[in-house]
Amino acid sequence: MIGINASIVGENPTGLGIYSIKLIQELDRLRRDFCVYSSAPEAFPGLRASVLPAPAAGSPGRGAGGHLVRLLWLQSLLRVRARGSRLRLLLNTVPEGILGSSIPQVTVVHDLLPLAFPPEYPRQQYYFRYFVPRILHSSKVVVTDSEYTRRAVIDRYGLPSGQVRVVYPGYNPDVYYQSDGLSSNSRLNKGEEYVLYVGNLLPHKNVLRLLDAVAILRRRRPVRLVIRGEGRPAYARAVRARVETLGLDGAVSIRGYTTERTMRDLYTGAACLVLPSLGEGFGLPVLERSPSGGHGSRSSRGTSWPRPPPGQAFRLGANGRADVPPPRHGTGGQVRWSRGRLVSCPRSLWTKRRAGRGAPPRNTLSRNEQPGTYKEPRE
Repeated sequence: MIGINASIVGENPTGLGIYSIKLIQELDRLRRDFCVYSSAPEAFPGLRASVLPAPAAGSPGRGAGGHLVRLLWLQSLLRVRARGSRLRLLLNTVPEGILGSSIPQVTVVHDLLPLAFPPEYPRQQYYFRYFVPRILHSSKVVVTDSEYTRRAVIDRYGLPSGQVRVVYPGYNPDVYYQSDGLSSNSRLNKGEEYVLYVGNLLPHKNVLRLLDAVAILRRRRPVRLVIRGEGRPAYARAVRARVETLGLDGAVSIRGYTTERTMRDLYTGAACLVLPSLGEGFGLPVLERSPSGGHGSRSSRGTSWPRPPPGQAFRLGANGRADVPPPRHGTGGQVRWSRGRLVSCPRSLWTKRRAGRGAPPRNTLSRNEQPGTYKEPRE
């Protein structure tokens, strides 16, 4: 019997919880010899494998207290149950596992963001600094979402390279596919162009700088920005304040989490997808966007994924240079910079740059993008 530690799945799963659910559903199609530990059995409808209880007090919705409960449960009750059930293997869908267990463990690491951006994770940084390395050294195999995260895990924790393997996330082809026609949900207004950002509202996501870039873009051509995501209240307030300061009240739409099909419509109708984040473990929106068609851009720092189809995405380097694929069917891209890693769009959104106009414009914000400081963005 194989056990899957899915205690990260709560009543309203997002992010890591959704990853765990989708992974377990796919495994359930392949084999039956496993059981799942979770406090939310309703998240696994129709599962053939048995779902065994994990403490409801350890739900991720309980914050730091829930995290502490999960850690205590793992080192006590789950340790005893795993021995009693004679598990041959324990799969941890996040870096939370049993210390010093004789049962082989496979642990998934999605990113090391708490170490890359400590101020955003004041408590979690210590967990990743002192507890996660012990979990990983106790694991037989460590799985990462990307080659970038694999290298970061090896360098940070000193694991043997053969112990850490990359298994890229996937997307649901029944939902994310290229459609000839656009549904009514895929456009904000008929004929209106918009840029799409998908992700949490956190400082390292670089959303304030993205708003500066949109303000510059709107001096040349009418365009809207759709932000699909939620985040920490303080940073969400900073984002809304920046929207008001830049006079973008009617040009920026902030939406919460949506269904997969609504998300597909947003991808399909967008002029381009932007990923301005300063650090990512993988960057799933780009993968979901690729089969839906269209253009996109990403930062060159802190992310790695399989290369999308030619012409659908390109990378912006920290020096302001862009790896832009050749134009396809007359829809080539032009680039605008914000410290070299912000946004690119189809040519229809940009006024063509004259040759020899010099270096890309500089951004006046500090690199850490402090929400409390603002200067007028310069073109």
